[in-house]
Amino acid sequence: MPGRDTAVRSTAILLVACWPIAGCGASPGPSRGLSSTRYVLCTSAVGNCRESTMRTEPHVMYLSGDGSLYAVRITWIHWGAATAIGKGTAEVNDCTPSCAEGTVHAHSATITVSDLRAWRGSLAYTRVSVSVPASSYSYTFTRGLIPAAAPSTTPVPAPPSPSSTAAALLSTSCTMGLTTTGR
Repeated sequence: MPGRDTAVRSTAILLVACWPIAGCGASPGPSRGLSSTRYVLCTSAVGNCRESTMRTEPHVMYLSGDGSLYAVRITWIHWGAATAIGKGTAEVNDCTPSCAEGTVHAHSATITVSDLRAWRGSLAYTRVSVSVPASSYSYTFTRGLIPAAAPSTTPVPAPPSPSSTAAALLSTSCTMGLTTTGR
């Protein structure tokens, strides 16, 4: 049927021509609901954060300053949402008779992260709650989860006093150390 073949060809040509215009052939991008925002978390929840410890969906987190508690094989759900949940294995040192001679035991752990804040073009989770039910461990970290600014080594002029002399006006002080702000 010549009339039907012509109609089918015309429809196919119309669909091919309209496909790019309708956006059907366009690759998805940020305007189509995909976020290009980077979400990060400090892998050292005890407040020893540096730029090098910030990670996206970390598989390991250090949860004590002395190495007696850390989580491994963490997998995340809802990463990039206001709250993300990680499930992993907590390696817990029983510190018996001492932490240096203790035995490390593996237990299931849940890590919940929230409280997103801007950090260097990314969003950083700044609240970490850890639960290791088998060891009765539960703790929430809220301080030091974003690397602090480098300490200032630029001399800061001392404020003049009413009786200051020229020598006193030339004196400076240097701020060494970090101020941690947190909740």
